[in-house]
Amino acid sequence: MRRAGDKIEGTLQDITDKVRAHEHLQFLADHDPLTKALNRRGVEACLSRGLQRLRRGKPLAVAYLDLDRFKLINDLYGHVAGDAVLQQADGGCKPRGAVRRHGGDRTRRAPRAP
Repeated sequence: MRRAGDKIEGTLQDITDKVRAHEHLQFLADHDPLTKALNRRGVEACLSRGLQRLRRGKPLAVAYLDLDRFKLINDLYGHVAGDAVLQQADGGCKPRGAVRRHGGDRTRRAPRAP
């Protein structure tokens, strides 16, 4: 921007697309692309915040879920069916807490206090 006498001249640039792309990349950095559950990096940040709250006297809980015989679903019905099962299992936890996909058939959940 420059000042020329009594006038100010400048330029504007719409950065909406750039901001959206950055937000999407940030989401991908912290989440599993299939289930949209938190990945290791995302859950570590979530647990760090939870531990800070715990130090202030707020409750914290972590649950570990294991889908028995999940490999059998993939083997019998294919990975598309297995992916649907994972999405449904993780989807049931999301409203109340942060979910992390730990492996093919395992998730971790760090529920938020009410």
